[in-house]
Amino acid sequence: MATVDALSNLRVEGFNMVPVIQTKVSRSRGATVEAETTSFYHWQAEITCSFADAEEDAEIMHYVHRCRPANDHMLLYDVNRPRPLTEGDTPMSVADAEGTISSIAHSKSISVQGHKANLVLKRGDYVEFRVTATDQRQLTLLRSNVTLDGTGAGTLSLVYPVNTQVFIAGSVSNFEKPSCRTHTFGIPRRLTTASNGLQGTALQFFCSGNV
Repeated sequence: MATVDALSNLRVEGFNMVPVIQTKVSRSRGATVEAETTSFYHWQAEITCSFADAEEDAEIMHYVHRCRPANDHMLLYDVNRPRPLTEGDTPMSVADAEGTISSIAHSKSISVQGHKANLVLKRGDYVEFRVTATDQRQLTLLRSNVTLDGTGAGTLSLVYPVNTQVFIAGSVSNFEKPSCRTHTFGIPRRLTTASNGLQGTALQFFCSGNV
């Protein structure tokens, strides 16, 4: 299966993305129920794309169908925060944005190297970890501010834990369009119908995943 960057090719007008934390429920005798939060989570997004004509409408639906389960994956990243806040609107080069994991203290504390020298990162910035050979990805975000040193190295404190059985020393760390891979689900909805044909209408769809 391929991995496609649909969001770069569509006119995204509305975007909401949240992590879904999995819980483990255990029941004892009687009515007592205990729920324990696990380290597993996935991202879900609600995406609204506008289109001006039938061709653009078809382009959106192409990705909706192409990225269904058992088909290709769609890259999911926060279109409102595609890179660290301090980098502004200019895309980062691969050389600046990508580095590697150098060491792991635990699933929420990971040291990276090889990024842009003196890169300033703010809490809430996203970071992607990736295994190049399999294209497995995990998306999380920073818990605290950190400035990488003159060699582009530093330790990241993370909000959501990383699967350290999969993402190990040498795995890629990335700050430009940090993404996970998702599939689309549900039934797409057309939100408005303007009087002048398709002009000004929008299509909403959903996606979910973190692989």
